[in-house]
Formats: sequence, C-alpha cells, structure tokens
Amino acid sequence: RHPELDTYPHVFVAFAKTRSGKIAQSAPVIRIPAPAPVPAAFEDRPQAIPGTVEPWRFDVGGQGRAYHKLLKKKLHQRAANPRPDEKLDCSKTWVGVTYAGEWVNYTVDVAAAGRYAATASFASPLMSANDLALLVDGRPAGAFPLPAERYFTFSPSRQSTIEVDLPSGRHVLTVLFKSQIGFGGISFKAKN
Repeated sequence: RHPELDTYPHVFVAFAKTRSGKIAQSAPVIRIPAPAPVPAAFEDRPQAIPGTVEPWRFDVGGQGRAYHKLLKKKLHQRAANPRPDEKLDCSKTWVGVTYAGEWVNYTVDVAAAGRYAATASFASPLMSANDLALLVDGRPAGAFPLPAERYFTFSPSRQSTIEVDLPSGRHVLTVLFKSQIGFGGISFKAKN
C-alpha cells in the first residue's frame, strides 16, 4: 500500500549498510509527487528577472498553493504586515520565521534564458549550517549555503550567492526552507 502524498516537496534519501557495518547514503532528491495547483502572481504582476524577487510579494492562493506553513497561526502580528490575510509572517523586507519543510512560491518573468548570479538575503539560521533550496517549476535549480551563526536575528542582513541557469518566460520559483530563518528575497543578475 502506498502512502498518501500531497503536493508539497519531499526529500528522499536512500541508505545502505554493508555486511561490515559501513553506511552510505545517496544524494538528497527533491520531488513534488503530485501536480500542484498553478499559483497566481501577487497583484497579477510577476516579478522581473533580472531584478530582485521581493519576499512579501509571494503568490496568491494561500496554504498549499502559494506557500506551505507548518504553524496554523502567525508568530508575529505586526501592524506593518503588507499581507495581513495570509498565514505567513512577513514585512516589506522579509518572510519568516520559517521552519524546515516550509516553502513559498513566486511567479516570475525571466527576460532572457541564461546563467544568473542569484544572491539570497537571509537572517542567520540557528547554530547549524544548512541551505536554502531554489526550485524552478518544481525542479531543483540550486541551493544557497547558509553558514551557522551563534545568534538568530530577524533582519535579513546575511547573503549567499550561487549561479543558476534560468529559462526565459514565465515560471514559478519555489524557495524551500530547510531550517529556521528569516528570508529577505533573492536578487538575480545576468552573468553575461
């Protein structure tokens, strides 16, 4: 009997143990097992690449379509929240506090296919290094390494840069959180 799977990204890792006791594991594989409902851009205006994907301009559609939030309510009720009807904690500069397994969708228009320098802004994760996964139309595109920090801050003052290949046209970027962070958006610059 197969387990019921949802439209949320899942991470699969295979482990094997030899007769001598050595253990090996496969590289993690991210899969979205069922087609998700198509997200819709905030205010019907996809964000432009090259440019900065603003964290609070996540797609509309709520839980399971625009984002996946583990907690049922917001942790921080802020008067400055630009999206008060959504379950995500956010301001004009960040989305957070996030937990491992949560994700947010952003509809974007990519001006030209090619390689881009992508710089993610974040508030430091607690005590352990991790990464922030980026998916394009449900497929892994890269992972931003997030170094360990001693103290958690809400201000997304840290940055991590990777290179990603993006196709031109309209796409859905999914930011998959693997630790507790504050997310400050991603800037994309063409590498030409």
